[in-house]
Amino acid sequence: MTAGFRSLVSRKASCRLTDEGSAMKTEESASSTGLRRELKIWGALALSIGLMSPALAMSASGAGAAGIVGRAVPLAFLFAGVAVCLVAFGFIYLSRYYSHAGSVYGFTGITLGPRAGFFSGWALLGCYAMATPGSLIAFGGFLKLFLAGTGVWPHANYITLTLIGGALVWLFTAGEIKTLARSLLVIECTSVAVIVVLMVVVVVHLAGHSGPGHLGLTPSVFVPPPGLGFHAVALAAVFGFLAFEGFEAAASVGEETQNPRKSIPRALTISVLGAGVFFVLCMTVQSLAFGATASGASQFAKSAGPLFQIASSYLASGVGHVLELGAACSAFGSALGSAAGASRLLFAITRDAAPSNPLARIWGRTGAPAKALAVLMVFSFGVNIVEQILGTAPLTAWGYVGTIGVLAIIVAYLMVNVGALKHMYRNHEQVPRWHLVLPVAAIVALAYVLYSQVYPVPASPFNIFPYVVAAWLAIPLVVVLVAPGLAKRIGRGLAREEGLVISETSEVAEATPQA
Repeated sequence: MTAGFRSLVSRKASCRLTDEGSAMKTEESASSTGLRRELKIWGALALSIGLMSPALAMSASGAGAAGIVGRAVPLAFLFAGVAVCLVAFGFIYLSRYYSHAGSVYGFTGITLGPRAGFFSGWALLGCYAMATPGSLIAFGGFLKLFLAGTGVWPHANYITLTLIGGALVWLFTAGEIKTLARSLLVIECTSVAVIVVLMVVVVVHLAGHSGPGHLGLTPSVFVPPPGLGFHAVALAAVFGFLAFEGFEAAASVGEETQNPRKSIPRALTISVLGAGVFFVLCMTVQSLAFGATASGASQFAKSAGPLFQIASSYLASGVGHVLELGAACSAFGSALGSAAGASRLLFAITRDAAPSNPLARIWGRTGAPAKALAVLMVFSFGVNIVEQILGTAPLTAWGYVGTIGVLAIIVAYLMVNVGALKHMYRNHEQVPRWHLVLPVAAIVALAYVLYSQVYPVPASPFNIFPYVVAAWLAIPLVVVLVAPGLAKRIGRGLAREEGLVISETSEVAEATPQA
């Protein structure tokens, strides 16, 4: 079966599709899966931005990185940004040929075979499944800070707010994808605008040497403190990956986007480049705002809300409360995006592996995979309740859950770039040779980041997270061994959805890319 994916048994008579033929395939795909093509490029972009949740990432990710690499947090985020750009090239390349609700699952299943597709899809599902409760925990934590700080509800319980937020996420995600995309875009653009204003004010103060220690603007934030090397930067870069986590979400609505082979690559490009610039600049300003010294980095690392603390120091406490509310809204948007992505991924895998399963059905009223969404939300509530029982602080819990998700998604990113490299090699006559370097560089960078999470052994509890992810990834390996027919069903499903050629001598033959 896998050989059917790896060898070209038969090809289309022509690899060119006319506009009429492309439209016919779109209609055929929509009717077979039940997903509706309602989104334009901004809708796909909104899902990526919503899942990345820039305001949430900038409100909480920097402290963890500061605890590892000190003042050089911007350097860690720059490293992560470059690595993610390399990773994104593989996604952009493959999305020009294939549009699939399973995103990573579809890309690797088509290029590397159904077993690899199932494995990588399971890895991505682990990330999204953890991102949803993690975002909800952050939502409850930030909203509690806002309500307590403003005196509206001084003794608010974050788990109550978290579960209420989860119920709203469930309700909104079960609705039409266009409405969801519009909501995500409004939430994130508003939150980011407030942060940009704060960044400008801080830079003005620093330019006048009126910041902490009167240090002003200095490039030292891009140089690790003495005694720390590149390994520390790579270790801290996990928090950068946590910020970028979800950039690929646009690919999960490939079957719900008009003209996906143009819209999805553009959405991915804009989301990665835009977020990369914003993240590095924001972390630079935050590190400088704390003083870019050993004592300043220590305060940065211990801060429960770096942006809120900076806002109170440079402006007024009221602005900090506004940012708390903005971060809560951004976390809510992240939960919306991750729930939408996870439910569609679970739907896509089930649709191929067990078409008669209820999880492979959509809700005709809105076109959303409601059954798959229900499973995800029940799991999310369970994680939230366990975190409350353990007594973990909201933002600490978000960091723990997010780190597990990041390690899982790095594995998925690796698989996609291996698939992209293989696809490029097979189509080397149409692909410039230097393009082959990019996925190779992405694979090396991702492998190094994974290695840095294991050796030298990081502090507890981060030392056990790689093994938690390894246990999760062992599940698809066992399933494939126990159910050998699963790969065959997945292969047939991928072939049907992507218009690949079915032959008598092989279950599926990889088709010539239909660009």
